Formats: sequence, C-alpha cells, structure tokens
Amino acid sequence: MKRSPMKKKKLSQKTLRKQLQAKAWSLMSKYVRLRDGKCITCGSTTTLQAGHFLHGKLDFDFQNIHAQCSRCNKWLNGNLAKYATFLVREYGYDILDELERKSKEIFKPTPEDYEAIISNLNYLLDSEAYDR
Repeated sequence: MKRSPMKKKKLSQKTLRKQLQAKAWSLMSKYVRLRDGKCITCGSTTTLQAGHFLHGKLDFDFQNIHAQCSRCNKWLNGNLAKYATFLVREYGYDILDELERKSKEIFKPTPEDYEAIISNLNYLLDSEAYDR
C-alpha cells in the first residue's frame, strides 16, 4: 500500500505572526547587542541581552531596546533608574514621555509588518558588520 504524499499545512495567520515575531525579535536582540556592545546601565560586556525600558508594544523601537547584562536586565528588573538616566542623556529629556505616549498607541503588527522589520534588521546587521 502506497502512502499519499504529505500535504503541506497552511499556517494560520496567528501561527505565522508568532513565527515572524520570534525571528524579528532574535534579529533585534542580535542587532542591539552588536550596536551597543556593553550594558548601558553598568558597562559590563558579558552576558548581554536586549533590555526593554517599557515592555509590550515597543519591542521593535530602537530607542526602547538597548543592551543590558543579564544581571541588570533580569535580576535588577531592568535597572530602570540608570536606564532612564541613559535614555535622557542619549535622546534628551522628552524621550521618557515620548516612549510612554508610543506605548499607549494601538498597534498589532501583521505578518507583513514583521517581514518589513526582519528585512530592515537584516540590512542593519549587514551594514553593522561592515562598520566594525
């Protein structure tokens, strides 16, 4: 008895969106760690992660995501007082209000949005590799 060829399952929009989000986040984390090169809150260069100032809707906002060591990001819950100081020094006094405003906007990324984010991050990573 012959088996019929396996049919390729079509991914649901939700599954596709989650897969693209995971790929985009992986690239974002890699880019931010390469861009910053050290923890923005303590200066450590080991165990770098991509740390959020505000969690949720701003996962792909370059002003909201910076390199942090695992100690500052995880064990010190983002070390937010020093993170805020860094943001103000780097972007100016209005940045905290701006990030807060952006975090309240309604934005549910589509698969196409994630594909654009992935494309942009791939471009930035290629560019960053040549800049170093």
